[in-house]
Amino acid sequence: MQHQPARQLLTLIAGAAFLVAAVAGLMRWQSAAFPVIVSFDGQESQVMTHAPTPAALLRSLGYALRPEDAITLAGAWGAGARVQVQRARPLLVQVDGSEQQVWTRAQTISAALADAWLTLSSADEVM
Repeated sequence: MQHQPARQLLTLIAGAAFLVAAVAGLMRWQSAAFPVIVSFDGQESQVMTHAPTPAALLRSLGYALRPEDAITLAGAWGAGARVQVQRARPLLVQVDGSEQQVWTRAQTISAALADAWLTLSSADEVM
């Protein structure tokens, strides 16, 4: 029964060593994060990330990219990079009694209609 205290001491030392290694690993992982400026439709914020790509960063932020969205990366991917996201917005277009939804980043009606592959004639009405 004399080995019981020695075994408990050894278990305690091993547990403490594991805890120290885990904390050191977490600190190393945290310090490996780098700052990135993200701009969503003109609203900027700085985030710390480990993401390997801008798309991975946006997914980690909970943003699901649409094919119509525009992503611009200023500088090389890494510390100090600037990611600008211009999100597409839905537009409901009614043409000759049928409706279709178009996603667009256009800032004008004519540009939005061009995104919907529509051209206007003098007889057309835009509301």
